Amino acid sequence: MIVTSKTDTGKVRTNNEDSILIDEGRGIFILADGMGGHNAGEVASRLAVDMVHDFLKEKIGIMEDDDKILLALDAAVMKAHEVIKEKAKFDINLREMGTTIVVLVIRAMEISIIPF
Repeated sequence: MIVTSKTDTGKVRTNNEDSILIDEGRGIFILADGMGGHNAGEVASRLAVDMVHDFLKEKIGIMEDDDKILLALDAAVMKAHEVIKEKAKFDINLREMGTTIVVLVIRAMEISIIPF
């Protein structure tokens, strides 16, 4: 499998608020797109990607059951959500930051895509 990625700032914005993480060894691929028009979308997307990856990298390899993997994905995204909310609460420059996130897990040549 060959994996590539590319992001683009688009025609309206001057900064790129996308964050991508590719962990081919564990089969974890994450894309987060900071919410434009809000403060610190790039911070939110980076936090989300890092938090989800940190949570999943310890769990995915040992889980065989698809339902448990889906629960781990849900828990990872919820943890990232809580961290983003907490950081925004204490820093005025981060208030209202947000991001979208998509997580792709490939395991035993099976693909699960979970959009949040």
